[in-house]
Parts: sequence; structure tokens; C-alpha cells
Amino acid sequence: MAVILVKPVETFTVAGVKASIMGIDPLSRQLFQGSMDIGSSLTPPPTLAAWSIDGTHADGTNHLDANSPEFTDLVETARKLGL
Repeated sequence: MAVILVKPVETFTVAGVKASIMGIDPLSRQLFQGSMDIGSSLTPPPTLAAWSIDGTHADGTNHLDANSPEFTDLVETARKLGL
């Protein structure tokens, strides 16, 4: 199934890394699709990323701040879509 595109939502991980959510994948456990600006020499920004509905990042690090207004709004939107 295709990813449902959303207006980009700018937020941060708990470590302070800038993250942007650009889509919702209703068939993936990593519901929120987007990117992070890690900015290392090995991984120039942006880096593709995905997070679950509780803000957990796929690799076990770089979790989203689940208490941020931006993230709670995304969760509310996903729930209204029945996800």
C-alpha cells in the first residue's frame, strides 16, 4: 500500500536531532515515515527514518519526543484514520 503523504511536520528526537515526518504508512509497524538530519560525515542529511506510533525509531535509537505537541498531533491524526 502507498504511504499517505502529510504536510511535513518538523519535530525533534529525545536526543535533540531534527526530524521531519512526511508520511503515514498504514501497513507498517513503523507508521510514521520521514527523515532526520543526523549530519555525520558518513551519513549526510537527511537520513530516511521511520517511527512507530509511540515514537520508537526502527533502529532502537533516535526516538521521537512523544510529549511534543507536534508528535501528539500526529498520533491523534493517525488514530482518527483508524490506525
